[in-house]
Amino acid sequence: MSFEIRDATIADIEGIEGLKVSELTYEADPIAQTLTYIEHYPALVAESEGRIIGFAYTREFSKDIIELCDLLVQREARAKGIGKELVMQTEIRAKQIGYTATILSNSMLYGGHGKQSAVPFYESLGFHVIADTEHSFVLFKSN
Repeated sequence: MSFEIRDATIADIEGIEGLKVSELTYEADPIAQTLTYIEHYPALVAESEGRIIGFAYTREFSKDIIELCDLLVQREARAKGIGKELVMQTEIRAKQIGYTATILSNSMLYGGHGKQSAVPFYESLGFHVIADTEHSFVLFKSN
């Protein structure tokens, strides 16, 4: 499957929201919040044959740390390097505008039956678990 990673724009909101509806089993961020992320912080989409098949967006955690708020890849498009590329490109863009680290949380409380932890995926990209609870993990990586 060929895909392109590019900066998200306001015009992508319908495709992003459609992907959320089709893939998530919990209530996603409101559209207004997603729009804020796209307008102010690094936000990317993965596109294939004119369809959005993945996205990643961030927000400021502190003056020098960006938070990866959301990463989602269409179920049929997983395990093809799309999520990895979205994370890596997000980190590059964050570093270009002055952020020196990335933080994220991964919770098993959202997602429904059969959800698997994404911790091994993030660890393969150089993230380290800095906190964990019974159901959630916080991971950190210096850019």
